[in-house]
Amino acid sequence: MLVRDLGRYLLFDEIAAGGMSSVHIGRMRGPAGFGRTVAIKRLHGHLAKDAEFVAMMIDEARVLARIHHPNVAATLDVVHTPSDLFIVMEYVPGAALSTLARLAGDRGTPIPVSIALAVAVHVLTGLDAAHEAKGEDGAPLGVVHRDVSPQNVLVGSDGSARLLDFGIARATGASHQSDVGQVKGKLAYMAPEQLDASPVVDRRTDVYAASVVLWEMLTGRRLFETTDKAQIRYLILSGAIRSPRKLVPSLSEELEEIVMRGLELSPEARFATAGEMATALERCGPIATVREVAAWVGEIAADEMGERARKVAAIERETASTLDLRTLAAQIAQGEGAGAAGSGRAPASERTPVPRSRERTRGRRRAAALATFALLLTTGALATRRFPREPAGASPVAAPGSTSASAVVATAVVPPEPLTAPSVAARLAAVEASSEAAAKVTPSSRRSGAARPGTTEAPRSAAARGASSAPTPQRTTSSAPHDLFDRN
Repeated sequence: MLVRDLGRYLLFDEIAAGGMSSVHIGRMRGPAGFGRTVAIKRLHGHLAKDAEFVAMMIDEARVLARIHHPNVAATLDVVHTPSDLFIVMEYVPGAALSTLARLAGDRGTPIPVSIALAVAVHVLTGLDAAHEAKGEDGAPLGVVHRDVSPQNVLVGSDGSARLLDFGIARATGASHQSDVGQVKGKLAYMAPEQLDASPVVDRRTDVYAASVVLWEMLTGRRLFETTDKAQIRYLILSGAIRSPRKLVPSLSEELEEIVMRGLELSPEARFATAGEMATALERCGPIATVREVAAWVGEIAADEMGERARKVAAIERETASTLDLRTLAAQIAQGEGAGAAGSGRAPASERTPVPRSRERTRGRRRAAALATFALLLTTGALATRRFPREPAGASPVAAPGSTSASAVVATAVVPPEPLTAPSVAARLAAVEASSEAAAKVTPSSRRSGAARPGTTEAPRSAAARGASSAPTPQRTTSSAPHDLFDRN
């Protein structure tokens, strides 16, 4: 059910809740029909009015943005409204380790040792990445999670465990600072120095909490079974920790030693880094592969994961884009189409490719037409200079019976029109058309229209003979192109 529309994101049903926030299924909406299922963490309404809690949540997003590791849930975005704050994270199908431990206990089958070791290695590896994270300036952030617990470990259906909820993590340069003596975290997983609010809270504090989680996975029991907070506090500060082999004798001594070292009272006696403890576990015993972990999660949490998968599928169907891909592609391609329309050209997708042979032929014809047109202009200019126009007011037509040279020239030579763009284009088109028409004439047709040598010329009329006897202007022979043009 849709809870809220956040613009680019849609907020749906709640899938988990904690003391500070709730986690919802969400959908990211983007251009071109893009959509993605996400998890959206929402700060509780009454805490959204508290500046300290708002600062804690903003710090969580900033810290997670600097941690890039497959065993740490990725943060995608931060969204805020006048009354709410949201962190958008990747959605991972799976179940919390606390849920898996409960389901295994209900079945009476403890978590297999190889599965427990694999999950512990994933958590420690993710912690090591968080501890080593650096800021934009390259300086170490000094991240300490301070809330490593089964509730904050998500085991995905892909067989990989991811560390969640850095809400109370401490980091250098954080915008919020805990008050002196203020204890944050879950009591049963706190290291002695964290419980005392000691200033010496570092990565080894998280190693202690991860060791408690591993102890409980191996034994299927709580490390501190009492619910009395005062007694839990006493057991932690006194270092009264039971060995896991007392409850599960089948565990190896090497594994027992690793777990107990992680639970040492003094931070100096523990593993120096989470990565060092992960390496020790990998050398210790058989560790399940991600495929084996995925199979175990799918079996033990089939009902819960199936119900959530159906809910996600319904949300995805409801929010699926109805945009037709062909229409979208046409809209994207309109960038070129709009430009072509403005220039009178068809879009590239609608143009028919011109064969190269036709392009070459067309290019030669155009070049020949241009050359011919240039000769026309040159000849006209020369003729105009040789035979100037009659003075204004003179008749361009000779009187009847006149045979003067000026009359012949006046009727034969017409000055060229002024060279304008339209006239040049018109002449060029006409010349090109005549060139193409001439190219189609066969040799036989050319011979049939020409006078053959040795033939007798037809008798001419007296008018024609008189015209031929009149003096004619001499042709210029100063240029070979002009003679070629005259012959044609």
